[in-house]
Amino acid sequence: MSSIRKISILVGITGLVLAMASGTVFAVTASISFDECTIPTQKPCLGYTDGNPTVTLQGNITGSGGIGSPTVTTSPEGATVSGSLLGYLPIPTGTRSAVLFEGVGSSVISDIVTLTALAQVCNTNCTQDFTVTFNSDAEGTPLSCPSCPGVAEDGNAQNMSGSALLNSGNSDKSALLINVRSDPAEAVPEPTTLLLLGSGLAGLGLWRWRHSHSRRWHS
Repeated sequence: MSSIRKISILVGITGLVLAMASGTVFAVTASISFDECTIPTQKPCLGYTDGNPTVTLQGNITGSGGIGSPTVTTSPEGATVSGSLLGYLPIPTGTRSAVLFEGVGSSVISDIVTLTALAQVCNTNCTQDFTVTFNSDAEGTPLSCPSCPGVAEDGNAQNMSGSALLNSGNSDKSALLINVRSDPAEAVPEPTTLLLLGSGLAGLGLWRWRHSHSRRWHS
């Protein structure tokens, strides 16, 4: 092996060790995805189910304090993930929520995602406990989250991280990406459709009245 190659390998290993000691993260970005689509690969999401949403975890997400596996619970209209980020730069502590709206320009909330992050603890490894809760709208039960930032749902998996939403990333490398794909908006009749339906019912009522009145006249 040539001297130049030996020196290159030594420099590379030294740089890696120094970077790890300084806290730089080389691990794959951790992510949590909530998916309410009937078919996970369907884009855009054309159908939905009231069954439990699919929850997918990736990256160094462990149990609380870096021990064991994260806790994942689901319900027909929501899910919760509790665990710890292992080996990442810390994300801002505290509790914050972000929402998905029922389409562009809508103020109706389809889903609420809430992130609670505790302070990072560094012993042998650096761990940061967190909880992420996903709540979706149940039929007839509107959601409320005053002043919560959000984006309009589009049927695809949407990133709820970032400084404008859940603020779960940091400047050099995202520590926790939170993706959500919601069920589509409930079908609501358009005003024109309602007007045509009302006109039809009124016409049917008038026809029945005239028919009944004509029979009484001839009898």
